[in-house]
Amino acid sequence: MIKSIRARPFDVHIIKTRSLILPPGPPTLSPFGRVTGRGDGPSCSREQMKRYEEDWEEILPPKVVRQVKKKGGVIHGSWSVNQQVGPQFSRKPKDVDIWTNQPKDRAEEMENEIDRCIGCDIVEVKEEVIMRDPNRMVSLGPPGRRDDKQHTRAYVKTRRGAELGGADYSTFPDEPPEGKIKLRVRNFRGVKHETLQGAHERALNLRLRPLRSHKASKDIRRIERYWESQRRRKE
Repeated sequence: MIKSIRARPFDVHIIKTRSLILPPGPPTLSPFGRVTGRGDGPSCSREQMKRYEEDWEEILPPKVVRQVKKKGGVIHGSWSVNQQVGPQFSRKPKDVDIWTNQPKDRAEEMENEIDRCIGCDIVEVKEEVIMRDPNRMVSLGPPGRRDDKQHTRAYVKTRRGAELGGADYSTFPDEPPEGKIKLRVRNFRGVKHETLQGAHERALNLRLRPLRSHKASKDIRRIERYWESQRRRKE
């Protein structure tokens, strides 16, 4: 039997967060301890935080996939590219990116689900407005320029602000005629993902942004290496 990990409260800095009530449910067991599913979860111990940050790829992505299958949306970003190119051309992601018509609602659902799984209040939702270049379909972050359009973003992240283990929900990018880049989507293993071609096009535009150029260049190289390997295999 899995032993429960006793939570030890500690101070964390919380910015613009909402306290959500977990829906009632029967007690369950998880690798992180006993989950009651009643009311707000207890404060997480440092050990629970550390274990989630180490194992988040086994916990969060499957839940995101199930949610997208059931309620719609498109998975994009590094994690999505990893699934399509395979382990040889993968790189370590920090989060999972999702386009959806209801970023706030989907993020709050995921916060509740992760908290129930871990058995404590381990994640929070931070909602913000981001600016997106309508001609390049890339996020700029606040404050943006006059011609940039506002989009809603809701980010599920650990309460101590770790970079790993988040789910980034945002509204769909603008397509023509407002934007110049077409949204490219494929059904991959029963879930909608942005295609590699679409990810490559957006990365080429992101590379023009000083704060995103390094990450975008990595994605461009690995996608092109994958395409080259596929061409060689066909020869």
